[in-house]
Amino acid sequence: MKKITLMMFFFVCAIGFSQEQIKMMGTNSPVVFEQQRTDVNPVITISENAAPSMDISALGINNPTYLAACTEENPNDGTFENGFNCSSASAFQTANDLTVAADENFTLMNITASIFANGGISNVDVNYYDDAAGLPGSLIGSEASVTIDNQAVIGSNFGFDVNEVEMTVTPFVFNGQAGMSTKYWIELSVTDGGATGSVFWVVTSSTAVGDPTAQFNAGWGIPDPLMDGVYIWEGDCAPIGGGGGACDEENPNDGTFENGFNCSSASAFQTANDVTVAADQNFTLENITASIFANGGISNVDVNYYDDAAGLPGSLIGSEASVTIDNQTVIGSNFGF
Repeated sequence: MKKITLMMFFFVCAIGFSQEQIKMMGTNSPVVFEQQRTDVNPVITISENAAPSMDISALGINNPTYLAACTEENPNDGTFENGFNCSSASAFQTANDLTVAADENFTLMNITASIFANGGISNVDVNYYDDAAGLPGSLIGSEASVTIDNQAVIGSNFGFDVNEVEMTVTPFVFNGQAGMSTKYWIELSVTDGGATGSVFWVVTSSTAVGDPTAQFNAGWGIPDPLMDGVYIWEGDCAPIGGGGGACDEENPNDGTFENGFNCSSASAFQTANDVTVAADQNFTLENITASIFANGGISNVDVNYYDDAAGLPGSLIGSEASVTIDNQTVIGSNFGF
């Protein structure tokens, strides 16, 4: 069995100032250190599903879903013609879109991106957004300090190295819909070796997949409709509704309201409870019900997910700000609350 921990807390970040595009930083004179793949058709590729089991007794009540490897890529053409600021030390943000095919869900596992930066890449945070009329919309998930599996300098331009960075992320499910494709956005917040404001996601006019690269500059917009980011999204595809069944874990309220631990976003305290995933299963969390001591009602809830570290919350593996509050009801009182 695997244990995962949920936590609610208040998240704040600070940002600085730097250039919006790398073209403002130096002379356009690309140097290529390694030939890039230019023969890749920049479309979503879905392989055939694996053969199902012939022995139905091995499947049980919940028939398994066989996942197919999926990739979406906008390849690097080696010109390194521009880049949009994605530095964690700047006020700018840059995102590229992901398209989930109709009638499927996509689980993201790996990201490859080409990044202008000197001194190497020391950290990457990833944010996931839904789509709002062709721009990043609401934040639907995030992961801090994803695993950097490999990075290599593949060229240079504008006085900056071009780093091809390969990353592994905690599997994140982008839900599709029946009969039509679904668009999402992925933002990379990147820290270079010097923690400077000069880090840029490479963009190209040679090829495009989906929408152009979006940039946040006091609001999300498309800075250049001819430019799309250089990236690879890799993961698994599965049919909508494939496998699994409804399940829940509950510790019921006995009505005594005997105590409570502080979980206020305005305090330094944090409180978490564990969830246990059964052996040989995955669990997709969709709803949470909690009993909270508070006067004046609940106005906002942020949720953080942690792995387990010897019976305590460990590393942050995901989060969601301002989840939807479907209903709240006063069911009793104690201690003046």
